[in-house]
Amino acid sequence: DLANRVRLRYLEYSKTASKHAPERPTRRVISEALENELLEPEPRSVSEITKDLGFFNPGGNVNNQPELCAAITKKRRLKRHAELEHQEKMLLSALKEDPVPSLSELRERMGLKCFNTITDRFPGLSAALVERRKDQRSARIASIRAILEAQLLRPNFRWKDAFEATGMNRSSIEKQYHDLVPLIESKNKESLQKARRANRRETPR
Repeated sequence: DLANRVRLRYLEYSKTASKHAPERPTRRVISEALENELLEPEPRSVSEITKDLGFFNPGGNVNNQPELCAAITKKRRLKRHAELEHQEKMLLSALKEDPVPSLSELRERMGLKCFNTITDRFPGLSAALVERRKDQRSARIASIRAILEAQLLRPNFRWKDAFEATGMNRSSIEKQYHDLVPLIESKNKESLQKARRANRRETPR
């Protein structure tokens, strides 16, 4: 009973819809629409053109123009291939940078909405970029640690010496090299005490 009611409602709707349905585009209109789209630098897909012409079927009568449809599809495919090649070159170039940019930074450069697009399209290069970035970060951490350790050997080492030598502020040093902080504090305190004693000796009574 329910199925019959649905069929009756559908038939009623179909009759009403057919009376008010817009006039279907002619073959000439379809051809012109396809030809105009083919002239665009980035043509839309055949299914998008079909919808704009008023066909609900993705193929519709548009497929009566197979050569034009094939030409549009080919142009879109070539465009996409060129884009992928360009994006791959950008990623290969980024691998040589120091520091290597993050995937989020690369997403902005490439004009993509999400960096997952990079990992989906170029999984191998994405992994190489992440690994290279990790290696560079580890190398920088080791290099700055060596600089701090060398500075700590100075007789009058102060916190400001660490800032000047590394280009880092105190909070960054404390966060990244927390194991060296006690020694830095001790040396800084010792240097301040020496400076105060020297000032007292130089100040006339």
